[in-house]
Amino acid sequence: MSKKKSIWCVVLVVNYGSHELIARNFSTLPRREDGVAMVVVDNFSTEAERREIRALCEERGWDLVASGINLGFGTGVNLGVDYALDLDPETIVLLNPDAVIEAAGLRQLADAVREDEQRLVCPRIEDTAGKVFFAGALLDMQTGRTLGASSPKRRADGVYREWLTGACLAFAPSLWRKLGGFSDDYFLYWEDVDFSFRAVHAGAELHYAPHILVVHDEGGTQQAGGQRAKSEVYYYYNIRNRMLFARTWLTGAEQSRWIRGSLRASWDVILRGGRRQLLGSLAPWRALVRGLYDGLRDVRGPKR
Repeated sequence: MSKKKSIWCVVLVVNYGSHELIARNFSTLPRREDGVAMVVVDNFSTEAERREIRALCEERGWDLVASGINLGFGTGVNLGVDYALDLDPETIVLLNPDAVIEAAGLRQLADAVREDEQRLVCPRIEDTAGKVFFAGALLDMQTGRTLGASSPKRRADGVYREWLTGACLAFAPSLWRKLGGFSDDYFLYWEDVDFSFRAVHAGAELHYAPHILVVHDEGGTQQAGGQRAKSEVYYYYNIRNRMLFARTWLTGAEQSRWIRGSLRASWDVILRGGRRQLLGSLAPWRALVRGLYDGLRDVRGPKR
């Protein structure tokens, strides 16, 4: 059997200045000789980071796909999967740099995909304190807000659609080819919601696997100085991309409803970082104004 045929899983991670997280969190995964290939897509941040991630990949025997620019998450994943497909794996698992999965959990994810190649599989995700980060998620089609599947904020008369997070997502190469990968328009955030909707539209199943556990520090690569406040990038793209999604998936009347509620929904995004940040930084205010402005103008493509 050829080396390519022996790979039962490709683990794919997109890096942007996070080589230390990747070195720590991916140290216990099975290696190439065990049938698992690790593919790291490095979205260029600095020359120093490029040297560090290259040295790490050489040390661990991982495959590095180096981009000359910051492509964003979705396009970075697309670049990595294109590379991974040449390895002819049975399954592909996306993982955030700040996510940790044990070898047994990785095998369970791959097995769930092999049971039905027309499904996207996502595990239960908790932070290091045991707080739930993902246990199924819904999109409120009337307001554009996202919430947990068991959230008490779910309205009895609401209209909701399921989606899966890209923080850890497993799939078969055949399904990826069918769906055509992530949209390049989002750059960061909401591309997994869009991908989930396209999967369902194409007849695939969104499969939440609560018995499989991944540990993830929410916003670990986007928080400002380790505090509750998140980065300006986080706020901007969450606000902007909500409207981009609406223009892609909603009818005129539904879009109008989302637009009317855009200021309230955007303010809710800002408050994820707490109120104290609003007194000491202009970043959330800039993100609020720019995100609303660009979202309502339907500006597509990355802001570099």
